[in-house]
Amino acid sequence: FFFILLSTGCLLLLDDREPMAASAAAPRLAFRESRRLAPRIRRRSRPLVASLSTHDGGGDRGDLSRQRRVRSLLAADDAAWVQVMSTPEGKAMAEMDLHTFALRMLRLREALPVPAVDVCAMVVEQPALMAFDGDIDSAVARVWRALEDCTPPGVHLENLAEVCPAGFAHVLRRCMAMEGDVKPELLDQNLLKWLRGTREWFGIFSARVGSEWGYRHTMGGYKTVKQVPGTSCDAFKQGSAYLAKNKHLRPQASKVVSKYE
Repeated sequence: FFFILLSTGCLLLLDDREPMAASAAAPRLAFRESRRLAPRIRRRSRPLVASLSTHDGGGDRGDLSRQRRVRSLLAADDAAWVQVMSTPEGKAMAEMDLHTFALRMLRLREALPVPAVDVCAMVVEQPALMAFDGDIDSAVARVWRALEDCTPPGVHLENLAEVCPAGFAHVLRRCMAMEGDVKPELLDQNLLKWLRGTREWFGIFSARVGSEWGYRHTMGGYKTVKQVPGTSCDAFKQGSAYLAKNKHLRPQASKVVSKYE
C-alpha cells in the first residue's frame, strides 16, 4: 500500500512540473524568436533609407545621380558633357534641380520661333541660358525682333539658328543680357559677321567665342545642310578657325572638313 501511494504522489508531482516548465520556456522561445526576426526587419529598412537619401540629393551619390539625369535630358555625349562642365555656368546647371532644369528647357524651346533649332546644342554651348529665371517668352521675343531688324535682306535668322545653334546661343545670351533696348550693333564683331551671314561667319570660332565642341557640331551639320545662306564650304576651308589660328587642331579639323569635299 505504501508503494502504491508513493507512485501516485510522484505522478502528481510530474504533472505539476510540466505546466511550469512549459510556462517558463515560453518567454525564452519568444525572446529568441524576436532576436531572430529583428535583424531581418533592420535589413529590410536599409534600402529605403538609401533610396530616400539619393532622392533628396544628399551626398556625392545624389549629386552624380542628378548630373546623369541632366546629361540624359541634354542627350549629351562625352564631348558635349566635357564642354558643359568646362564653365562655371555649366557646373551650376549640372547641379540644378531636375524639375527646374526640365521646365526651363521646355520654356526656352517654346519661346523660340524656330521649331527645328537644336535647343540642346544651344544649352551645351551656352549653359548660361538656363540661369535666366525671368519671363523667357518676352525676353526671346524682344531679342528676336531686334535681330531680325539687324540681318540684311536675303539672310534669314531662322536658317542661321538652325545651321549653327552654337553661334545663335552666344548671340541670344548676350542680347538677353542687354538692359533696355536690344542693340545688336553692340555685339562682338565676330558675332555680327555671323549674324549678317557673311563669308566670315566662322569667325566666332576663330576668336574662340564659340567652343571647339560648337565648331565640330556645326561642321557635322554639313552632312545634311549642303548650303548655308551667305556662306560656302570653300570659304570655311580657306579661313577656318581651326585650320588657321588653332594649328594644334589642324589634323582633326582637316579630317572633319574633308568629309564635305
